[in-house]
Amino acid sequence: MTSDSTLPQDDSRVRFPPNVAAVVLGGYVNAYGVVRALRRGGVCHIYVVQRASQPAGTSRYARRIVVKDDSPASLNEALHNIREAHSRLVLFPTSDLQLESLASIHEMLEAFCYIPTKISTVAAASDKAWQYANAEACGVAVPRTISIASTSDMERLGELRLPYILKPTARQDMKSDVLRNIVVRTFAEQASISSYLHRHIDRGVEFIASEIVPGGDEQIYAYTAFVSPSGAILRGWVGRKLSQYPRYFGVFSTASNVDEEKAAAVQQLGNRLVKQMGVHGIIEPEFKYDQRDGQFKLMEVNLRSMMWNHLGVAVGVNLPVAQMLTACGLQVPREAQNSDPVRLVYAAHEVANLIEHQGYWRSFRANMFGGTRTWAFFEWSDPAPFLASLPMTTKIVVRACRRRFVGR
Repeated sequence: MTSDSTLPQDDSRVRFPPNVAAVVLGGYVNAYGVVRALRRGGVCHIYVVQRASQPAGTSRYARRIVVKDDSPASLNEALHNIREAHSRLVLFPTSDLQLESLASIHEMLEAFCYIPTKISTVAAASDKAWQYANAEACGVAVPRTISIASTSDMERLGELRLPYILKPTARQDMKSDVLRNIVVRTFAEQASISSYLHRHIDRGVEFIASEIVPGGDEQIYAYTAFVSPSGAILRGWVGRKLSQYPRYFGVFSTASNVDEEKAAAVQQLGNRLVKQMGVHGIIEPEFKYDQRDGQFKLMEVNLRSMMWNHLGVAVGVNLPVAQMLTACGLQVPREAQNSDPVRLVYAAHEVANLIEHQGYWRSFRANMFGGTRTWAFFEWSDPAPFLASLPMTTKIVVRACRRRFVGR
């Protein structure tokens, strides 16, 4: 088991200017991962802008700024309030909605904020069709995919092999009733989604449908990098998911680092794609390994810190500190990913998988108790976020029990 006190203490001798503060947007597990990374890098002034019920801001290493919602107005007010104590703010968005909010108010923030994302590309770069077009342009493989921008395009769904996954081209589920994704496994299911597609296409929502690459959760790999405004890739690391919740089409449950051969292959593809897209900030292309042809195929690209970003610190690569150093005009030392096996575990999701899925005990035991690991929402020196996450954990477990024993 890994104690967080023994994880790499990146850049801990750096002294950041006292007028500069790091501001983490959001209070979920990815926000807490950024807080932990900044603390290990010697950042003293850390703020978390979040809603009241979220756990990340309870960390002893951060000051919590509570907002009523994720609207641009609430975010703008919070940042201007922090500006009263610090003249320069370095922003760390952790959701797509925050990126959209920053894009809409960036002119009010640029005088005192380091905004890591290239604002002019936020809308395009969040579009999965645009991501796939860039991947094909630089020779990165993608699953067979079609775009659905009009009701007439729905006829093309018959060109895809079942099963396939249907998503809005830009994520909509956090601000409307558009589902994050729909998995279509049969012709009957394909027919049943017709009215759903008609309704949302008429409202201007565009979709993308992609054949599902076969294989389990453990075939999903991610390359996460920090790219400077000049386009230089200053640090990066590769990891893979071992499990998701819900399984197969959910979010991170347990992740691990990878061997040097796979890390090199995924990093090469990720670097090529990032340069092609012309984006900067913390970027995460996610791939799935297709055993049929031996290719890593692009699933999506995130323009922010994703849920399992703390694994980067565990393998010796601290991306939030690289962003902080860049924002302060300081040199960013190179960091090499180590290949020692380590797992990052979100225990609430592992427990939920154990409840919902028969035969999951072996994976649960390996993820929770085997080998070297660190926890997504717990460290001994900072227990408050774990305690604050317990109501959320309870909801996850209750929902898993309902799915298993009630069927809903």
